[in-house]
Amino acid sequence: MATTDIPEPWASAMENVGAVSPQTGRASLNRLSEKAGVHTTTISNLIRGRTRVPDLDTISRIATALRLPPRTVAGWLDVVWGENPPYEPPAESALLDQRERDLIDEMIRVIARLKSPRGNEPSQSPNLLDASKQTRSLPSKKKK
Repeated sequence: MATTDIPEPWASAMENVGAVSPQTGRASLNRLSEKAGVHTTTISNLIRGRTRVPDLDTISRIATALRLPPRTVAGWLDVVWGENPPYEPPAESALLDQRERDLIDEMIRVIARLKSPRGNEPSQSPNLLDASKQTRSLPSKKKK
């Protein structure tokens, strides 16, 4: 990535902390990499949006190097930083039986694992999605 290709607000933030090329005085991924202790390619991929789920430690290290709150840098990457409010299912969830609720809970766990920086770790909970492959049929609705 050429120095002119570093988008805002990244370029200004890098220039503000002196992460600049000595030759051009412009924002430099190499200098930010040195300050943050994060590989240049990793930073480039983050800035270009090539990293699907950025590691929170990496975001924190870059934020520290830029002297910015991690929440700010995470926002530039469209990553929610911090705690989300607890999930509350919609009122219609009262129509689900226990098996259906267990399946929805497992789907939430799978999605969360995919978003986790360690997304390939096995779940601590039983894999209900695999259990759902068993030949069990849902109760049929009676026709009127």
